[in-house]
Amino acid sequence: MKIASTLFQPVRRLAVGLLVISNVKAQQSSPARWPSFSDQGIIIDKETATWNPTNEFIFPSIFHAGQHLTDPLGEWYLYYSLRTNAQVASSTPATPIVRNDWVPHYNVSHVSSPDAIWNSEAGAVFLYFHGENSHARLASSPDALAFEYGGKAVDNAMGGANVTETSYARVFPHPERG
Repeated sequence: MKIASTLFQPVRRLAVGLLVISNVKAQQSSPARWPSFSDQGIIIDKETATWNPTNEFIFPSIFHAGQHLTDPLGEWYLYYSLRTNAQVASSTPATPIVRNDWVPHYNVSHVSSPDAIWNSEAGAVFLYFHGENSHARLASSPDALAFEYGGKAVDNAMGGANVTETSYARVFPHPERG
């Protein structure tokens, strides 16, 4: 009996995968109000970027600085993780935005997944990021460069006993509440 159940395990997994695929195909038509995306090509090549000391872009986030700031350094800011202990995100060369050691708030092995969102009520960029995979944190800045720590936004305990990770998340405004 044990041999039979072991042999059929991959088949069960395959069947679940097929259900997911067929479900995705059934939902291909989207409402007219949804945006339409198309590939416009590569905007940044990590292999030739001179301001990428670890040769990686983890979880990049684009902020339209020219739309929200009075004197931006550029039209757009790119926040990304270097997955090192030195810094989390840079919008200009060698400008660490959030570090893994932010005294007195936290000291973690890494910080990652910066997600920059303009908060019009606060008149500031809210930068969500994680430090350890069990916490998503928040920092804010009116100039999108010098951030003030805002605390934990979400942690594993908020999701219940079975939640093991609250990292690598994106934040979106609620469609009915803005």
